[in-house]
Amino acid sequence: MPERSFSLKIEAYGFNQALLTKYFCLYKITEFSLHTSSQERWRQTPVDYHDETEDINFNIFQLTALLEDMVNLRKFYWRCGRYRRNRGSVWPPILELSEYLGGLQKVFLGLKHLHFLALDGFVFHPHFFLRPPESVRELRILWAMGQTWWKQFSEFPFVGLQRLFIHVETVQRHELVEEEWSDRSFDLGSVSVRGLQSFKIFGQSMLPIDLEDRIIQNNPGLDEDSVRHFWQRRGAAAASKCFRKLEDRAVTAARILWSSLPGEFSTGNDNPASLDLKAVKEYSQTFTSAGELPNISMEGDIWKDIEANVQRELMARVRLCAKYTSCQYSLGASRAHTGQSYNHTQVYPDAQNRARLEAEFLDDCVSNMLEFSDLLSQQSFGPDLENWVSTESNTKQIAHRSLDTMRRLLWRVVPLWAIRFGDSFRKGRDVDIESTIKRWIPTLAEIYEASQGGRNRISHSNPDAQRPPSGSTKREEIIHKLSSSEFDWSGYTNLKRP
Repeated sequence: MPERSFSLKIEAYGFNQALLTKYFCLYKITEFSLHTSSQERWRQTPVDYHDETEDINFNIFQLTALLEDMVNLRKFYWRCGRYRRNRGSVWPPILELSEYLGGLQKVFLGLKHLHFLALDGFVFHPHFFLRPPESVRELRILWAMGQTWWKQFSEFPFVGLQRLFIHVETVQRHELVEEEWSDRSFDLGSVSVRGLQSFKIFGQSMLPIDLEDRIIQNNPGLDEDSVRHFWQRRGAAAASKCFRKLEDRAVTAARILWSSLPGEFSTGNDNPASLDLKAVKEYSQTFTSAGELPNISMEGDIWKDIEANVQRELMARVRLCAKYTSCQYSLGASRAHTGQSYNHTQVYPDAQNRARLEAEFLDDCVSNMLEFSDLLSQQSFGPDLENWVSTESNTKQIAHRSLDTMRRLLWRVVPLWAIRFGDSFRKGRDVDIESTIKRWIPTLAEIYEASQGGRNRISHSNPDAQRPPSGSTKREEIIHKLSSSEFDWSGYTNLKRP
């Protein structure tokens, strides 16, 4: 009876060589997903053990021994080191690891059946480039590497490789090894990889400037999907410039609306729906206003100190007027007890009259402020303070919501721009970004107004109405995504990793 053939798929989060060897037939493993980190110890370390170099070498030895027995391995995904082992620690010189790394490289090149390799991080040391065997047909690089690594990458021919995907994410500088930080300020000059059938880059953070162009030039046999992806990335870079300019305009319009006096939109009798319509119209008109909008900064401006001083002065006047009104009421009560005529006689009201008397007291305070100060006018302050404050709050919330809505609209049209710009670049035509922006401003305003038929029609998070609208807190991430073609260009939905 012939022996049955079967394979194993193993996913390990950290590993123990002895444990895997004991319970699995390593030569039967065809797919191996390994999740480790340079910050995780792969074995229990004695308390007095502090030699970083020996620790790393021991880990290399474990993996080498395992891979040596996985002779039928076909797919290998490795989420390996990304960060410093400990804050303040430095990596040992690679020469101190060279003996064990050389052994790992020799075993790795012997994996004759390996056809898929994905590396999500650096292999034991940021300077070490793990050369794949010639059997590998698909390689995925899922983490930003340093300049030294990319130089080695450019010199390796990758014989037999057919599909190459590079997907790097934007990370904070402090998360990377300091000496490996790559600010994309270097060129490779050339690459050796040839014969690719499929090639895509997602993201551009910390990649060599000429990486994509060099690979495209070296591989004329790429399929149509790869070529189209390349030009769409070029188009997305131009589309991101349109996005930045229009988002700045949208933010400025929202700030102008946010800082508007309620009296500009409300007579004091508006309901939320009518106030919405007025504010929406004002935002739309401001967004489409001719010329460049002023770059309004609500933080750190010179009038912030003036505003604080005036607020203190106004509060002092409010307290003074309230005290003055209270004294008038007390004086009225005293005169009432002596038989003198005065308007306000109920100083100690019962519960039923308390609300009415509070309203009267408020009206008298407002009247006294208007009488004593030219800083406030009846038109701007209004007869109903509560309504005034409510309207002000609503206006600020509408400003935030308008900005959120406009950003949503921009997200919908940017992929369209990327496709059109990419097609133009592919045909050798230039793209006029300024003309595109001018044509789209009235269109966006029209779509925005049409989408604002109801107060709750557009879902949005509850913003802090007391903070002025500003650029997105993830602005760099947005620009990064737009520039990196992370879209399904046919359906305009986010792409997953290839």
